[in-house]
Amino acid sequence: MVPSPSTRDMLLDAATRLFAERGIDNVSVAEMVRAAGQRNASAVQYHIGNRDDVLFAVLARHVPAIADRRHQLLERARSTPARDIRPAAEAIVRPVTLPVESGLLYKAWVEAKRAYVDRISGGKLGYVHLRNVRGKVPAYKETFIDDGDVDIVRVLRILKKNNYSGVLIPDHAPQMSCAAPWHAGMAYALGFMRGALKIIEDETGG
Repeated sequence: MVPSPSTRDMLLDAATRLFAERGIDNVSVAEMVRAAGQRNASAVQYHIGNRDDVLFAVLARHVPAIADRRHQLLERARSTPARDIRPAAEAIVRPVTLPVESGLLYKAWVEAKRAYVDRISGGKLGYVHLRNVRGKVPAYKETFIDDGDVDIVRVLRILKKNNYSGVLIPDHAPQMSCAAPWHAGMAYALGFMRGALKIIEDETGG
């Protein structure tokens, strides 16, 4: 016999569905309660907390699966030759794509991450996609992170100077001519970013 879902799970299921359909900022606590079929207007506050607690709980549901998957991939990467960067890149990037398995779940995951970054950044800059290009809109071409018109190291120095503590992620890395073109491009970008950050940390003493 399959156990009945708890009130907390029903509330989180309802919140996930509503977040995916309408976005985080367009869903009220009362709507979560109604969508979960609950009669107690204070059900969310009693079982979860405030709206931010609901947001964090939706994200937290996926953390164990992501962590387990990353651990599995890292163990596999350790058993491969050092010259093969594909397993290491996959261990970094692939686990966070697990929510893609469900279209609705993925939309809720993206909405929750966006809102989470906004909350922790206090409305300031909190999420930076690093890419490089040559040219300007509409005539431009995406390049490797160290081969475009933008001085990425200067950008990182500016972020460091202003005590940026948000997320940095490579974006739109060109694919390489190899067995794993996407993984290799992302690994190249990540390696460049980490090397540049290490240089900046040494310059500033941490």
